Amino acid sequence: MNQTFSEFATNVAFSISLSKSQCNALLRISLGAEHAQLFAVDVSTVQALERKGLVFWNRTSDGHPEGFGGLTKAGELMVALLGEAGMSIEVTNTARILRRIA
Repeated sequence: MNQTFSEFATNVAFSISLSKSQCNALLRISLGAEHAQLFAVDVSTVQALERKGLVFWNRTSDGHPEGFGGLTKAGELMVALLGEAGMSIEVTNTARILRRIA
């Protein structure tokens, strides 16, 4: 069980709210580091996803971040739900993301 995701999702009953840019980031991250447009993902967006238990950072033995780790199991499931909802990178691009790409 993902304790962070569990605490976040069941805080009220069960609720997950993602911004358009967070959906976009999850979809981009799901493609892996080799994806050419991963630079369009904002660090603050990734931090928000981490607080929700959807992504993780590799950590040193003393707990300091040591590189981005990727999607958690909950993050992978969320990406699948986004796909079921018909959401794609193109659909979730925001004006800010498109400016970063340009």
